[in-house]
Amino acid sequence: MKKTLAILIALLFICSVSCAFAYSWQETTADKCAEYAVDVTKYAKVDSDVGAAYAATPSATAKVGDTVYFSLTAVDAAGEDVDADVEFHHLGNIEPVGNLFKAIVVGTEPWVKISITEKTAMTDLAYKGYPIATTDSTVTIGSLVFQRNADGVVTDVSSNLNTADMLDELAQLGIDVQALYNGKVCMTDEVLIQNFGKICATSDTAYWYVAEKEPALGIPKTGDKTVTGTAVVVLLIAFGTIVYKLRKAVAA
Repeated sequence: MKKTLAILIALLFICSVSCAFAYSWQETTADKCAEYAVDVTKYAKVDSDVGAAYAATPSATAKVGDTVYFSLTAVDAAGEDVDADVEFHHLGNIEPVGNLFKAIVVGTEPWVKISITEKTAMTDLAYKGYPIATTDSTVTIGSLVFQRNADGVVTDVSSNLNTADMLDELAQLGIDVQALYNGKVCMTDEVLIQNFGKICATSDTAYWYVAEKEPALGIPKTGDKTVTGTAVVVLLIAFGTIVYKLRKAVAA
């Protein structure tokens, strides 16, 4: 018999369940990817006895029209170069200069960010050996079918199990019925991945202005637009490859 959330609330007093709460049903910050290291370093062009050279300048600032220089590095635990995403803000005319890159400042808040994010594919998520199925409005985990709104908040749950078994299944997932009823259970794709797969993010950002805070990790949600100028790109797509090898050594 199909049992809905309203029935569960009414019958909750007859059930006593315990739960280890191994799952988290709220949005959390992604863990750092321990197997990767990324870095972006600001440089300034300086004169030397052998011509132009570049010196690391962590505190450098710049204004519209200035040329800025920077290095980008992304390696794995073995020190091998890996692909990474690079995001530019208020920077244009980006091109390589030896082992570095240069760009023209085109706005008042120039920054560059390099990041690596790893996520388990939604199609690979499973619970007790069964795939977790999702649509825009539902999430099916085992015998439970959850209704979720556009923000991922669960609004109802149903199942063909009897009430006691249904409550037990919810308890095994660390879901409190009253919390669910009060809209405190979130099942966005990100939350599902953090519970049944892996999600981690590692990033580094260089600013040429006094930044209030670093741009948020992850892919912006639909409708969000915090980046102007050059959009998020995979490094060196414009140059024919996404695999790159950059060193911080001073370029002659």
